[in-house]
Amino acid sequence: MKATFAVMTMVGIAELKANLSTYLRLAKRGHEIGVQEGSEVVARLLPCSCEGASGSDAAGTAAITAGKTGK
Repeated sequence: MKATFAVMTMVGIAELKANLSTYLRLAKRGHEIGVQEGSEVVARLLPCSCEGASGSDAAGTAAITAGKTGK
């Protein structure tokens, strides 16, 4: 059995904001990006595995992945 390990790219919030398009392209290509606030990971940017997800469905998935469920 062969083990595979994925490397998560870590980025701070300011860096993510300044280069959002770059990180979205990476996620689209299959990379996982961890978003840090200080030393704590507060969100993950993942490739969308939902075929045809758009509009509010995609936004809802992103909010849940980031841990923001509206509470």
